Amino acid sequence: MTFSKHTYTATVDVAGVPTELIPLRGSLTIDEGWAPYIQADITVAVDAAAYTALDPREDARVELTLTQEFSDNGVLTPGTTVTVDLGVRRRTRTPEGDVQLELAGDEALAQDRAHLGPWMERTYGEVALLIIDYLVPIGAELTSPWPFASLEEPDQSIFPGDIIWDVLTPVIEQSGLRLFVDTAREWKLAQVPLNHPQSISLGSVPVLQETTDTVSRDDESWADSVVVKYDWTDAAGEAHSETDIAWTGSAPSKTKVIERGFAYPGAGAAQHVLNRAQARGRSIDSVAVSNYSVRPGMQLTLPVSDGFLSGRVAAVTWSLDDDRMTITPRDLELAHEFAWVLLAPGESWADSAPGIPWTTP
Repeated sequence: MTFSKHTYTATVDVAGVPTELIPLRGSLTIDEGWAPYIQADITVAVDAAAYTALDPREDARVELTLTQEFSDNGVLTPGTTVTVDLGVRRRTRTPEGDVQLELAGDEALAQDRAHLGPWMERTYGEVALLIIDYLVPIGAELTSPWPFASLEEPDQSIFPGDIIWDVLTPVIEQSGLRLFVDTAREWKLAQVPLNHPQSISLGSVPVLQETTDTVSRDDESWADSVVVKYDWTDAAGEAHSETDIAWTGSAPSKTKVIERGFAYPGAGAAQHVLNRAQARGRSIDSVAVSNYSVRPGMQLTLPVSDGFLSGRVAAVTWSLDDDRMTITPRDLELAHEFAWVLLAPGESWADSAPGIPWTTP
């Protein structure tokens, strides 16, 4: 019989020496809708030196590794693993003497830091150049090739006290892009929605443990119309206001309103937010045995009471407490029983009969 074995390690730099912590419990989440994209809450046992080194005011970092191995008659074979290098955002000593840590990816660097110089206006030909100009000074590693996207409003201003992340967000959002830091600690600029080339299929138990299926109009992420309001003051002290609006259908019934305190970057953000909101409303959380290769954007299939659903992974949370993962999907559709996403491993689409649909009935 094959068993799945899970191990967790965490290290912090103590006076230049990587020092092991003892993870006791917690979770690690990667969520395409979050900024930071990767966040963790873990409880560890530490000695005095490690405790001092985990001071979030000193830019402390923790490397966390989650590993899965398979044991077949006592023989271990490699499974999946994920390693992340995260900044310490909060450290709490519990009454029991353990230490609770809140960890986050490097987007938090841009969320912490503000422009400290004088008012500045520059002209940019594309989004990536604007991002690079603002992120390089805070130590961001920008190594990946990025998609080209022009700015509708090329003249961009920044004032003393403006938070870097808040300045970048409207421009990136208007362009239909997503800026995030991945598990390799590389900054990525990608088109939304995120699409990952790999896929995962959750079968029956013991892989899939349980599924909750909820459809709600009160889900804050669902809407059929979006208004993005921009209110800002220019260098001359003159106040400005603009709105960007998008809706679907002839009689929209629920509106999501977003307020931005920065200059209007041009139309587009409302439509991109609406596109994401339309894929929400049905919430299915599937709990399965942890697989550390799962990432947002992966093609996903899972069984539900009315058949099989096909969609994409929106978020995954791995629990250190019970070796389980919770997958939150998006863009769900009911899959045809012979659809390609339900093919068994080793079968190809070419093996399917003519006329069989790709995903849906």
